[in-house]
Amino acid sequence: MLINNNAAPNQSIIYLASCIVNELKTIKMSTPDNLFEIIKNEYFYELDYSTYVIVLDFLFLINKITLVERNIVYVH
Repeated sequence: MLINNNAAPNQSIIYLASCIVNELKTIKMSTPDNLFEIIKNEYFYELDYSTYVIVLDFLFLINKITLVERNIVYVH
């Protein structure tokens, strides 16, 4: 669910997507595992990998990220 009324705002897909985009604007590219650790440490330490993958799927579907040689790259 993109927005969950019963969850804390920092647990929403939209919030986590904005965190990932913000990081990728700074670091330009990262492996999925490394980016997961960065997001988990800097924004939301309780983030689980399945939620993280859903957020990556969402960003890929809206053309904000792509994969280049096994690295996640910010597109726009």
